[in-house]
Amino acid sequence: MTQLITYPDSLGGNIKALKEIMAEDFESLFDSVHILPPYPSSGDRGFAPIDYKQIDPRFGTWENVRHLAQNYGLTLDFMVNHASAQSEMFKDLKKNGENSPYKNFFLTPAKVFGTNEPSEEDIAPLVLRRARPYSDYKLDSGESIRIWTTFGQEDPSEQLDLDIHDETVQAYYKDLLAFFAGQGIRELRMDAIAYAVKKAGSSCFFVEPEIYEFMDWIEEEAAKAGICILHEIHAPLVEMKKLAEHGYKNYDFLLSYAILEALLVHDASLIVELLSDPDRPTNWVTLIDCHDGIPVQPDMNGVLDKDRMVETINKTEENGAIFSALHSVEKAYEDAPNVHQICGALYSLLGEDDDAFVSARAIQLFAPGTPQIYYEGLLGGTHCREGYERTKDGRELNRRNYSREEVAHAVKRPRAQRIMNLIRYRKDRKFYEGAFSLATEGGKLMMTWQKDGTTQLEVDLNSGRSRVIETDGDLERVIEL
Repeated sequence: MTQLITYPDSLGGNIKALKEIMAEDFESLFDSVHILPPYPSSGDRGFAPIDYKQIDPRFGTWENVRHLAQNYGLTLDFMVNHASAQSEMFKDLKKNGENSPYKNFFLTPAKVFGTNEPSEEDIAPLVLRRARPYSDYKLDSGESIRIWTTFGQEDPSEQLDLDIHDETVQAYYKDLLAFFAGQGIRELRMDAIAYAVKKAGSSCFFVEPEIYEFMDWIEEEAAKAGICILHEIHAPLVEMKKLAEHGYKNYDFLLSYAILEALLVHDASLIVELLSDPDRPTNWVTLIDCHDGIPVQPDMNGVLDKDRMVETINKTEENGAIFSALHSVEKAYEDAPNVHQICGALYSLLGEDDDAFVSARAIQLFAPGTPQIYYEGLLGGTHCREGYERTKDGRELNRRNYSREEVAHAVKRPRAQRIMNLIRYRKDRKFYEGAFSLATEGGKLMMTWQKDGTTQLEVDLNSGRSRVIETDGDLERVIEL
């Protein structure tokens, strides 16, 4: 299976146009599609959900979603960690205060620390995604309330954390799972689930063992509704292996950076290290680029080579990248560059080198796992400077919207055609059903699958060019990518 990931308005402007593009411009490419949040939202391009039971009218209706689900597997996002400041739950709390049925719906620092004035000692171990982990809001009565806010660029934040132990929150989760199932949704991505459990004295990120208890509960409730769960957890390899041990389906975010590093510094050591690990699950979802940046720290902590990391960051900066910064102590080593994610369009990050761009995608498609391909990384777009200048958010470099006509033009780009041919080749050959091995030799990366013969991807790390070598007995066929 190969999955497309896109915003609801990035390809043609709405979900109806997306269905047409999937059937026509992307014919026979994808078995499924992950639509990034199509719900009404008050921030973070959909990730501050106001009401899951509505589709933002700009994007269409739930009927459009159901029609799409008739032809493709469909994944949607569920932000279990937070809800919008414009949600009915928070509006009711603002209006009615202690008399609101949602008075315990949102998490306060007091529920974690015993006080709404956490000390520096309390905050020091936290994994922060903003300068402080809470926001202050005014109720209609004039009273001030402090709520935990892991995310959000605004102050106060538009993304308010939920108290996952509250019965009203748990009923909210169950109701939405049933609703999603009724719309034909068979997979939900648990966005930011690793932040959902908070505990005094911890980092409030991936808190063990409580996080497993919550993930198990969510999976059990989803299974009752006939829904599979894909977790979205950015964490170092040691935590990723723990997820695998528990059988959770997650992303291989580590491979994203490893591919970028290999092609920029001409060294695939990290790819070999990661893919040779016998404990690496084969059901991970692989990706390179996405709606966020390419993860560096803390995801890659423990496996980063200092010199290669610095060179990769320097080269992507030369190629126009914008870096998101760390808000807490999560560096791979003491004087490491303050880089959380590398933001930008993949084609631009690779120096607008068509061969390197195609080879990057080839490595992903030959790696064990389910490949998810971001729409901009399929079309080979360049940095969207207009989006960045408008928002000063580096992620907007890789979030360009295409009209229906622009999509028709973009798919004709030679680099896009090469990527599309690669996807079709993988789908037709199904080599990934065989036995996998890889090696490096003479500046080349070789990724080999044994199934009814041998299918090998050979990437020249110095030139960036790649080819596939098929071998069946004495017969050999070479396909230049």
